[in-house]
Amino acid sequence: MLRLSCVLGFFIIYIYILFYFNELKKKKREVECMEDDLFLLIHFDGDGAVTLDETTRYFERNGFMRDKDSALNEKGTPLVFFKETRIDVTAFRELVKLLCAHCRVTLGKVWSVCVEQALYSVFRANALVPEMVVSRKAMEQLEQHIMRHGETPPPDAALFTGNTFPEYLDYGEFIEYFLVRWPNLSRAKVAALLRHAGAEHFHEVPPSGPETEIIEDGAVDQTQTEEGREGEMEQLLRYTAQLKATLRFREEAVEKADELAAQNTILLETLAVAEEEHMRSQEQIKNLSRKLQELQSEIGKNFSIPHTSFSPTFSESYACSVGEVSNDDARMLSLVQRFCRKREQAELSKELFLQEKASQLEKQSEFLLQWEEALHTKEGEMVQHELEARKRWSEAFLRKERRLERLQETLELKRLEIAAREAAIEKRRFAQLERDREAGELSLGERRRRMQQLQFIEAELHKREERALAREGEGLRHAVGFGEHHRLRRPVQQLARGHMENIGESQPTDGGAMDSRVLSPSKCRTPYLSLLS
Repeated sequence: MLRLSCVLGFFIIYIYILFYFNELKKKKREVECMEDDLFLLIHFDGDGAVTLDETTRYFERNGFMRDKDSALNEKGTPLVFFKETRIDVTAFRELVKLLCAHCRVTLGKVWSVCVEQALYSVFRANALVPEMVVSRKAMEQLEQHIMRHGETPPPDAALFTGNTFPEYLDYGEFIEYFLVRWPNLSRAKVAALLRHAGAEHFHEVPPSGPETEIIEDGAVDQTQTEEGREGEMEQLLRYTAQLKATLRFREEAVEKADELAAQNTILLETLAVAEEEHMRSQEQIKNLSRKLQELQSEIGKNFSIPHTSFSPTFSESYACSVGEVSNDDARMLSLVQRFCRKREQAELSKELFLQEKASQLEKQSEFLLQWEEALHTKEGEMVQHELEARKRWSEAFLRKERRLERLQETLELKRLEIAAREAAIEKRRFAQLERDREAGELSLGERRRRMQQLQFIEAELHKREERALAREGEGLRHAVGFGEHHRLRRPVQQLARGHMENIGESQPTDGGAMDSRVLSPSKCRTPYLSLLS
């Protein structure tokens, strides 16, 4: 068990290492493809090399580098080794890595932005203004421009004609056109081939409605053959599928609009609740301010009580008659004066305490007001942040949905292409079978198929015969005359062998002549041929 567990552990580690190296190779291949695409986009003069100035200017034009002159004149940078030299593909890969590290961007971001900018510049160069659409005639001229550069379209590119794409294409349909019609070329290759095609293209005005109807009627009158009708039917099917996809997209857009309306209603309700909370907090602030005023009024009343009940000349009124009283009265008078002074000190200390308490209440009210203001500002910021987050998520969701719809439409077009290919193959096969049947001879594939079926039937009969012999041998083991009963003839196998010989004789010999038993369908068939049919 220990040895088995060790072997399994080493096997799992080996599989993990293989998987890791495969992922590294795949990632390296993707990086090399992106670097080659960037080289195609920057390479202009066709000599197989670029310069450092061209590459940095391209990075600066796409917004990855602010000032190429300062970057090139910087001392100690590795870019100095590429100055005044022609850079081939191998050196260009090292240069791209250094530029990405200098600009602090990833290679994938540079590749995506450059390819998208190149395709959009080609689209703008060939688009009609101000509609910003490209006509089918312009697309055909662009395809001719690609073919003049030595590229050949795939053999099934003729299927995607007619009503597969509209007469005037927007930017998304422009990109999808090349993805469908030229699947053997990457987007960067298409952009590199078409970067000079904008000057050769002339803009035309879209024809009016009656003119397009006359042109379409003339085209229909010219294609009245059976093959033309089949092609039109295929085009109409594709056009119907595209219309269904458009309707489905519009229905989903309506559903999304309903969802956005529901989200807007929820946000309005949230805003109403927030406003109610704001009003409630305002009422609380008013109540606190009213209580503060009441406390201040009570403090003012408490301050006024000792001054009204005890006059400043209270002790002096007793001291004015000291000389007129006896010693006991003087002693009592001094005691009363001492108690009065203590009472005045107590009142003063109480007044100071009330003043401190009033100041504390004022500070507490100010703190509460500041806290309420901070709470309201924080609530407003949170509501705004939540609204912005929902908006960003909804926009990202819409972008993902649009991308998914484009992928689904592309998948549907691919399925239609596969279905059309299968239908064409099936049609050719049936036509070949019909021609063979009319010519009175079997094709090589049909002969091979029938021979395989005969061999399979012969093997099955042989197995059945062996099983029957085994069963008879088991049954006759305890019977008398086992030797006589054991002599069994094989009529079925002989019959199968005879029919195999007949089939062998029916093969074409010396000029394609065949046996009449195979060529004549009117004659009765053998049991094996009936099984084959």
